[in-house]
Amino acid sequence: MIVACVSTFVVLIVFCAVVLRIYRAMLREEQWLPKELVTAKLMFSEQMFSGPSHAPVVARVDRAYWAEDQLHLVELKRRVHAKIYATDVIELSAQRLAVHAATGMHVSIVGVVVVEHPVTGRRTAMRVKLLAEDRVINLMRRRDAILAGVERPEETCLRARCIACEYRNECKGERGAKVYPLIRSTPD
Repeated sequence: MIVACVSTFVVLIVFCAVVLRIYRAMLREEQWLPKELVTAKLMFSEQMFSGPSHAPVVARVDRAYWAEDQLHLVELKRRVHAKIYATDVIELSAQRLAVHAATGMHVSIVGVVVVEHPVTGRRTAMRVKLLAEDRVINLMRRRDAILAGVERPEETCLRARCIACEYRNECKGERGAKVYPLIRSTPD
């Protein structure tokens, strides 16, 4: 009888610990979300979207929440410093273009970048104004022209950013792995 009571008590303790852990995780989740998204419905998580035919972009959305009759995009980053980079804005803007094209839903012109510290786990949410569709399309065209050797890339003034860039092997800049290619002349 005592063994049955002890085992029931242990099961109850474990159950309570699991419930408490889930509750704490939910509270942590709500703490870093901007106030307008705390009660929002999570619509998409880690999902791929394709842009319109005139702007062939494929983007993976970290999270998209439905609130105030529109989708709100959230990009998750792991960094030591809670900073926003131009690449974050470009990435969210491309996601906005692709999500709108794929779903037809209205997507907010304001996105959220959440930076999680890799050691402490502290999350900081920062709002960013996204680029208009024509700016995103122009950036896509410029990238294509650079990779085709029609235009020259512009180097960043931040050496560490250049060294860590995923396109370093394709980059023909002074700090990149190769020298500038010959720029082909475009037909008049």
